Amino acid sequence: MRPRPDTPDLMQTLPPELRNRIYHLALPGQAHLKLPCKEPPLLRTSLQIRSETAPIYFGNSTVYINGRLDLPTFAVAIKPIADIVRECGTRPFKDLVIRMNGAVWPHLDELLPFLEIMRANEFEPATKEYKPSERETYTDYPGKEKTRLPVGTDSIFSLSNEEHGAVEQVLEKAVTLGRRARDEQWTKEELAKAFTGFVARKGKDPKPPRAKRSKP
Repeated sequence: MRPRPDTPDLMQTLPPELRNRIYHLALPGQAHLKLPCKEPPLLRTSLQIRSETAPIYFGNSTVYINGRLDLPTFAVAIKPIADIVRECGTRPFKDLVIRMNGAVWPHLDELLPFLEIMRANEFEPATKEYKPSERETYTDYPGKEKTRLPVGTDSIFSLSNEEHGAVEQVLEKAVTLGRRARDEQWTKEELAKAFTGFVARKGKDPKPPRAKRSKP
């Protein structure tokens, strides 16, 4: 339930420094949130108090999202982000972690609504710079030499298998596409078209056009 605009607000008679001190004491020490979440009563007291407390509440929290792309729970989880960004700014969270569960490749196109939130609301999901890993060589149990691509560091995506570096890099490339759409002010249709091509290529960069052969 959202606060009513006509709710009496005696908090505004206090100095801003004292209000902020009260807010920090009154808000629950919630270091981790899972979207969608039940907000504390203080955020529903009045519109003015909400405008002052929502940035504190979400800005001090690591927010988790269920990244099961083959279920409607992902769309439900990311839906509140647009409103949170409008209230708290384009970087509203202390950290954001999308826990990727289940198959990713067959349902990669379900990531588009998240990228659209980035484009339409100037949302930046990352608080750290992602560092991809390099492919490494290892020896399996029978003694055969193999290669694998482990996950990198500081990704917003958390994968259950630490050897799924290739999947992680594709997901991060998709987020980079969302940033480009946001920064270059693409339309919704332009982002959808670019992402459709991205999914069709399974995250690979497009091949450069072939040079035309000159006629003899």
